[in-house]
Amino acid sequence: MNRHGGIREEGVLDYSVNINPLGMPQWIPTEMGRLLLEADTYPPILAENAVEALALHLKEPKDRLLLGNGATELLYLFARAQIPGRVLLVEPTFNEYRRAFQVAGWDVRHFLREKDTWELDVDALISHLSEHSPRVLVLCEPNNPTSTMVEKESMERIQGFCRENNITLFLDESFLDFTGVPLPAHQEGVVRLRSMTKFYSIAGIRLGYVLADKQCIQEMIAYKEPWSVNTFAQGILPKLLEDEDFRARSLRYIKEQRDYLFKELSALGLHVPPPKANFLFFRCESEGFHQQMYERGFFLRSCEDFYSLDNMYFRMCVRTIEDNHSLVQAMKEVLS
Repeated sequence: MNRHGGIREEGVLDYSVNINPLGMPQWIPTEMGRLLLEADTYPPILAENAVEALALHLKEPKDRLLLGNGATELLYLFARAQIPGRVLLVEPTFNEYRRAFQVAGWDVRHFLREKDTWELDVDALISHLSEHSPRVLVLCEPNNPTSTMVEKESMERIQGFCRENNITLFLDESFLDFTGVPLPAHQEGVVRLRSMTKFYSIAGIRLGYVLADKQCIQEMIAYKEPWSVNTFAQGILPKLLEDEDFRARSLRYIKEQRDYLFKELSALGLHVPPPKANFLFFRCESEGFHQQMYERGFFLRSCEDFYSLDNMYFRMCVRTIEDNHSLVQAMKEVLS
């Protein structure tokens, strides 16, 4: 039982979708009402005004940025816009990477993280890159579904090796906002994919962007469908960037609840890598665990469809205090 994009079912709390538990900023519905009056005209074709606001916020040139209808659109667009070759995915990770590159004609290869710790053996990765010379290396930071991150010094080693060996490093930073780590600036040869959908809880509006070399952005624009970013997404972006209060409250709340869930799941004897994002990853060998939790009103993400994982692995997001307390109680009952 696995449903991409979550579940809407009365009496069931959805722990499978990694969205901000505080919901969207309170001003968005009012702003959407105002923007509705502009919906009878076409928005800027490449969201030029929104890109300008984003460029000012990030202190980056406009021609290094491209907005999209969520991060997933931009992932598929990047794969289409480049000449197909060999791409290396660090697994287990987000399934859409594999599909995006496969449908664009790429030779998809896999490199596994260390099992149990789910850390990345950087020496082994660099050795693999040296031997197989992929055109693109895809890395998710923090990683979905393991909620782990590569240490700063190790990431610098990876970036340096890729730059010296003409390997494009594709970094999916869709969950980086949840860590509180400052967003890194542009670096040559690095494509940074970022989502605004998750942190601002606007999954139905869709908004993401790419920060990359100017040439890469131009190549992506050449393959991009016009008007993929709608009036509402373009219109709310500047205010999202300015809403520091929402950002600060979200980071405090999510850290508090993430720490609580990590402590409680660990106390139940589950192996949980220290989580860095707004979700936790664990292995549970109790037979029927997923179904029993569902019957108690909690829908967790089974990770059996992730490369190298089976139906004993699960991912769960951080929700509200009340929801999380109820979840922990249900898990204690199931695992007792």
